[in-house]
Amino acid sequence: MSENAPLDPLAVLIVTGPDPALRSDLIDALGTTIREPGQELAIVAGDAETLDADLERVLAMEEAALAVIDLTEGDDPALVLDAVEPLVEDEAAVLLGVLAALDAARFWADFREGPSALARSLVAAIESASLVVLANGAEASAAELRALEGLVRNLNPAAAVLGLEAVANLALPELAQVIAEAERVADGGTAIAEAGADEDDGPLAGESDAWGFNSFTWSTETRLDRGRFMALFENWPVEVLRAHGVARFDDGATAVLSVVRDTVAIDEYGGDEDGQGHDDHHHDHDHEAELAGDEDVALGEDESEIAFVGIDMPVAALVGWLDACQVDDEA
Repeated sequence: MSENAPLDPLAVLIVTGPDPALRSDLIDALGTTIREPGQELAIVAGDAETLDADLERVLAMEEAALAVIDLTEGDDPALVLDAVEPLVEDEAAVLLGVLAALDAARFWADFREGPSALARSLVAAIESASLVVLANGAEASAAELRALEGLVRNLNPAAAVLGLEAVANLALPELAQVIAEAERVADGGTAIAEAGADEDDGPLAGESDAWGFNSFTWSTETRLDRGRFMALFENWPVEVLRAHGVARFDDGATAVLSVVRDTVAIDEYGGDEDGQGHDDHHHDHDHEAELAGDEDVALGEDESEIAFVGIDMPVAALVGWLDACQVDDEA
């Protein structure tokens, strides 16, 4: 793709992030990526009720080279993707990716000290992004920037990271190349390693990576004792920043869990008391009865799997606690 070659069909980008002002700044920067005379940027709200009609209107605009869908806090990303997919299949549009606008100077204060809903929104933005765009990088310390880059690499290895000023200096085809190259480099991989790996395997045993993060995935094909499993949330290790996965209990229930910071969201189905098991651990944590994705689809009937990302996590202690949750069928 040449540096200033026009993109045809219509290019579509989705912009997300919890701060409306940052999303607006990013959309302004995206307007400068259009360098072809007579071409324009069209901004579309992420409202599912009007999105189809708005996209058709943009397609009818001869001068529109880029449609930016502004995804606000209440918009459903899945419905937005559903609206774009038919246009991509008909080759009327090409989805370049999802851009997450984050404030590098404020990120860690918001994540660690802000409302739990804000911390969840920040993680959701990173995990959904093709490109994480950092504003106010000059106001963040080197340690803050390094930690934020490490979090992105651990939560979403396929995402590229750029400063807001860098985005404004790229032509649209160059921006598309940055996103595509990051996806190729990641090759669908993950930074989360096997919890049961040998200690000689280095990072595979949960050791710190180049950014100071450690991560691992724990799994078992044995059902779990509900009481012992829920007990961890009474003393959740502050070093764990993100955890998600599926737990299968000895009463037949399956729990899909998503943890951000100290906030636990659990949805249960099946078992003796369908959907009621998570009432045992309300206490000081915020809880949501929402399904955290289809994480259990590829797992066996009795298999549990939970992935962890954090900084200096007590991996051995966590693995020991999880192992102790397994139910001995022969007991």
